[in-house]
Amino acid sequence: MGNFVFRHEGGEIKQRKEKGFSFKPRDLVTKSKKKGVKREIIPLTRERAISSFSYIDVAQGKSIVPIYGGRVSGAYILTREKFWSNLVTTSGATTLNAYGLIADIDFDLNFKTSQIIEGEMVVNVPMFIVNAAENVYVYCVVLVRKWNGTNETDILSEQSHVLSKLGGSGFKGEMAAVKFDMPRTKFEANETLRITVMFYGKDSGGSQTAGIAHDPKNSAVDGTQSLSSNMMVLVPFVVNL
Repeated sequence: MGNFVFRHEGGEIKQRKEKGFSFKPRDLVTKSKKKGVKREIIPLTRERAISSFSYIDVAQGKSIVPIYGGRVSGAYILTREKFWSNLVTTSGATTLNAYGLIADIDFDLNFKTSQIIEGEMVVNVPMFIVNAAENVYVYCVVLVRKWNGTNETDILSEQSHVLSKLGGSGFKGEMAAVKFDMPRTKFEANETLRITVMFYGKDSGGSQTAGIAHDPKNSAVDGTQSLSSNMMVLVPFVVNL
């Protein structure tokens, strides 16, 4: 009697019956009562074991995974889970006439197994300006980094467009979108993909309030949901197809 083999195809477990032997997927961890019958379970490779990917870019051979930036007590993280962020926004005051740094935030995703990232990566950052009596201009610089707990390595950086608000009360927000051509980069187990957002602003007549949003559950920033609060990263993981 031949071996019983399970294969993982398209996210489903499919079974093949050998003569005189039947088996159910839920019995994977049980022992067969048939003497002399061997079962072989073919494990997923590391690349195919990336869980719950959104879609596969067949042309590039990549698993495109959306991850979200948010804040938990004492830290900013990247995660697949859509949780309620501890703070929906991070904001501060702009500076007069010259761009000054308002916020410098590291969003981290720690890998438990080694992964390879390569290809087009897109980062969305919601930016906003509140009740600006003066002219205000803001933008962000997004950096892709590797962090191993000791050393931080810069991989790529891009600047967003400039969001402007020319006086007047009220709220104005826009979504920044920057794209990276990520070189083939291997992250070992316990290494971290770090997305750093550096947010800058200036004004024409004194301190004004501006910020970025980062809530995976997409809470309203201004009370009207005129701006999504999802800070999102589309990560191109390398897979075996």
